[in-house]
Amino acid sequence: MSKQTRTFLLGLYLAGAIGTLVFQIAVRSQECAGMNNCAVSYGKAVVWSVIWPASWVAYIEGRFYPDAPFSRILRERGYLPKGAA
Repeated sequence: MSKQTRTFLLGLYLAGAIGTLVFQIAVRSQECAGMNNCAVSYGKAVVWSVIWPASWVAYIEGRFYPDAPFSRILRERGYLPKGAA
């Protein structure tokens, strides 16, 4: 793999991580209550942003929010099993 390809892939990965971090902070800021709970929740957001490919797979599959609109649509169209949670 050439250096240019590695640089491009690293940039792509970092862009995904930054986008995931912004998304995670936005979602978590609406749900946290209290300074300590927010700090722990934001810490989790950082971890999820580092492993963002797995976090998006889990989010899309509805592992954390099984009734989320996107997961429900995928389930209704047959892309996810009906009992997936």
